[in-house]
Amino acid sequence: EVILATELGVWECLDIHAATPSWAAANNGLANVRVSMLQLRASDGTVAASTHARGLFTSDVFANPNPTANIGEHREILCANEEVAFENFSFNATSYQWNISPSTFNFVNGTSASSKDPEIEFTANGNYSIELIAFNANGSDTAYSTTSVGSLPLPFNEDFSNNSLNRRWKIVNIDGDLTWENRQVMGGTSVSVQNFGYVGASILGQADDLITPPLDFTGADYPVLNFNYSYTSRTTQADSLGIFVSDDCGETWTHLLTLSEDGTGSYFTTNPRNFSFTPTTQSQWCGNGNNAPCGFVDLSWYAANKDNVRVMFRNYSHMGNNVYIGDVNITNSSIGIPERSVQSLKIYPNPALDRTTLLLNSSETGTADIQVFDITGKLVLDKKVEVVSSNKIELSTERLTPGTYVVKVELNNKTYTENLLKQ
Repeated sequence: EVILATELGVWECLDIHAATPSWAAANNGLANVRVSMLQLRASDGTVAASTHARGLFTSDVFANPNPTANIGEHREILCANEEVAFENFSFNATSYQWNISPSTFNFVNGTSASSKDPEIEFTANGNYSIELIAFNANGSDTAYSTTSVGSLPLPFNEDFSNNSLNRRWKIVNIDGDLTWENRQVMGGTSVSVQNFGYVGASILGQADDLITPPLDFTGADYPVLNFNYSYTSRTTQADSLGIFVSDDCGETWTHLLTLSEDGTGSYFTTNPRNFSFTPTTQSQWCGNGNNAPCGFVDLSWYAANKDNVRVMFRNYSHMGNNVYIGDVNITNSSIGIPERSVQSLKIYPNPALDRTTLLLNSSETGTADIQVFDITGKLVLDKKVEVVSSNKIELSTERLTPGTYVVKVELNNKTYTENLLKQ
């Protein structure tokens, strides 16, 4: 519970940790008068309110309160042996007891059943009941929650409504700066990284990961990922979006592709601008007119008929502009997979000094057209190379100035793209 001194008396919020905290006037016995100060006497919980020209008022609102137990929102679908931290938003409590059933779990990282915010590893698939008891000298209160360990079946359809970002998705925010968050856009909900204000991105290429819950692809011969997005850059600084897949619940990852602008509208869905971008019309989303196409990835090469699959979106921020992701759909295609227009490309070493190697996810041969673009979309290198018997292409980078580039390889009507960092 929180109380505030305002120009119109005292206002209170009974649960400041609620998803949408609610405030109301708490002026019983007190007029709607300016309150300039509140003072709490800890010995008995008395609160004194100093008012403008009306004197001093007191209240026992915090006198000897009973505890209120409250378990914070947490991910509800986990992998076996995955660690998760539970947040305890109880108030007026002095001690705690966590009870979990069934018993196939461990408290980890030095926490225990009496910790305020325990960290727990669930070791077997199934549904778990979670109970938190909060205590103080006046009594106790109990809160309940649940979580599940296992995989969701296909189809997986996500529109990020009902706060599903916090309940189902895992966010990895290494730098603790801006990261993936819910944004209300055009009457609906999307998730976004606000790259425009991303101070942490002064570390070139700062990454933030958005990871699906575990998915079960068993029986799915042709799993595919479709998603829509909206993005533009500043006029001189651009970001990119990587797509990865894991078939071991996120222990290891395979890079599939990176969406980045190469000067041909390959990632932009509207014109660059030097102010914070929010899409306001459908024409500013992918797949409209001359905009970049919406995201499509064939997952069958990597995860068909496997369990514990996760897909990751990785935002590489270069202090460009904001990216928004709307609907994400992972389904089993019943008619097979069309050949991909954008293929997977690996670059090593990356960052590079004078030379690097391009590794194509293909055994095809022929004449490859290699183009390198800077972050403004300017073509800085264009050459043709004969690919004879190896899917490796050596590339000299000694004439590139330090910075971030987009490498684009075209071979036999297929396009391969990836980011390159020149040191």
